[in-house]
Amino acid sequence: AALIGIRVTSMVRRPLDACAEAARRVAEGDLEARMEPNGTGDAFDSFAISFNSMADELCRAIEKLERQKRETQIQLATVQALNEEMADYSVEVQTQRERLHWQNSQLELLNLRLQQMAQTDGLTGLWNHRSFHEKLQEAFALAKRHGHPLSVLMVDVDHFKQFNDRFGHPVGDELLRELATLMQGICRESDVCARYGGEEFALLLPHTDEAGAAVLAERLRQAAHRLATFGAPISISIGVADLDPETASPGDLVAQADAALYEAKRSGRDRVCIASVVHRASA
Repeated sequence: AALIGIRVTSMVRRPLDACAEAARRVAEGDLEARMEPNGTGDAFDSFAISFNSMADELCRAIEKLERQKRETQIQLATVQALNEEMADYSVEVQTQRERLHWQNSQLELLNLRLQQMAQTDGLTGLWNHRSFHEKLQEAFALAKRHGHPLSVLMVDVDHFKQFNDRFGHPVGDELLRELATLMQGICRESDVCARYGGEEFALLLPHTDEAGAAVLAERLRQAAHRLATFGAPISISIGVADLDPETASPGDLVAQADAALYEAKRSGRDRVCIASVVHRASA
């Protein structure tokens, strides 16, 4: 009985030790560890087959997880690369946006400059001939509608051709610039100072009647004498006209002021002539 017991114990212990050893190896990461079936069909044989099947399933699951891990790492690397590209793209977009904003601001400045060039005289910075007539049309319509006074001054530099011949055109240009500055200093902000052409200027005085325009014209005539620093006496002739019920158009108002200027020139220059006085004298 003792021998039989030892024999049975040996027969049972050996497969149990084999099972424990295989389980230990698998637990330690040796996924190739397997049990050797005895082919008897007993419980130990069935356990060995089941254990080996479980180990095979575990290997396949771990391999699947490894593949998924590698795929995930590849996807993460791809996402990271895309994020870096998007970051670079965002920087480039921001740079392009700033560049476009700068170009737009430069274009606005250029358009403003072109508009100013189209409206102002390049030499004196005053309104040019076209702008003067545009503003005259507006002021004339408002004055007619509301019954406000409106006056126009036509100003011409006396003997300007001789001045140019004597001192040269650059000095003549400087004289015109100085005269433009002088007129802007005397006139109000609501007044319109324009270079009408050559050495001739035009002043549009809203809300100013004939008397007020004559006072301003005389101040301007006397102030022009201070420009003699160019080496020769400077004088200007001025024609004054104001809006009256018989003035049918803006052109008529300019024509009246121009006729008064012609009379100032004809009667000796360096003087102010008023259109209504000239008209009464001629009548």
